[in-house]
Amino acid sequence: MQWDTLTLEALKKLETKLLGDLEAVRRTLALAQQSQTPLNEVLSGLISRNQATETPLVQVSQTARNQPPSPIKVADLTRQAVTELDGSFGIGDVKAQLKMHSQRTFGDVAIRQQLKKMEQEGELVMTFQGLGRAGNQYAKTSRFLPSPLY
Repeated sequence: MQWDTLTLEALKKLETKLLGDLEAVRRTLALAQQSQTPLNEVLSGLISRNQATETPLVQVSQTARNQPPSPIKVADLTRQAVTELDGSFGIGDVKAQLKMHSQRTFGDVAIRQQLKKMEQEGELVMTFQGLGRAGNQYAKTSRFLPSPLY
């Protein structure tokens, strides 16, 4: 919804839609708790019942149901963190951004490897070569490709 199209009627429609979605989630949760079955089985049962009457509300593919979610790689998370940083930054800044996106902790070596790789590809430039805890400082170049997660 954009600010220029924001009206009282549009807000009422949005509220009605969101309340309907909230009610659907509550009903699904109640069904799952009553039957003590996994949520994916409850959803597939709702979908099969719903297909007899109308188009399904939720499409669950067989492959998505059987596969665990793929873990996000260090390279993707590092690129996301660098995308969000402005100006000059160091490994500590990237590490702080990574903590906001993942419960998994990454060591300085893994982050440094990704920063070096981006530097070799011309996406980053080292602005200051530091020693010890302060470390190197980097800045993005015009060739930097923002993260697709952003």
